[in-house]
Amino acid sequence: MRLLILINPQIDFCEGGALEIEGANEFLKKTSEQISNFDKIICIKEWHPANHICFAANHPWRYPGQIIQFKGKEIRLMLTHCVQNQFGAMVHPILKEIKFDLEINVGSDQFQESDQQLSTMIEKKLASFFKSQNIEEVKFLGLVHNEFVNNLEKNLLHFFIFFFPVLLGFCQKLLLLPQFSSEPILFPF
Repeated sequence: MRLLILINPQIDFCEGGALEIEGANEFLKKTSEQISNFDKIICIKEWHPANHICFAANHPWRYPGQIIQFKGKEIRLMLTHCVQNQFGAMVHPILKEIKFDLEINVGSDQFQESDQQLSTMIEKKLASFFKSQNIEEVKFLGLVHNEFVNNLEKNLLHFFIFFFPVLLGFCQKLLLLPQFSSEPILFPF
């Protein structure tokens, strides 16, 4: 069984969105054309409350990119994006016809960064999903800014190393992770 895990296919990461990634709309269009190649589809989305700790707008006199201290931990402030139940948090209309077998929302805890929540979600939701399926191959496609790739990579690889052997084709618009290929690829089917 072939599984596709879509990461952040949301309006705020597409053209005109709060954290726009160049070429995202074309990337999602190509993704939608290839959906039939997969037996199962999981969607991992950012889903933040408006008062999320990482939003610069919630810290007077602060701006995106600054580092703040919160409970002894450094947090890089960001633009407000993917706010729960708001337009930018919705899956892009290019993918409106796709039925996801599992949706995982991360970043919904006001005081926890998305990568911490992703780790917890992987352990809980993905583990039970994979135990109930006969997955032979996994492709990761998504819209992720460079600064978040390392945390995402660590969380996802940790899960797969321990749960089953997998063919990893981790690709996203800004960067193809170097241990899988030395050249950036937009859409590796």
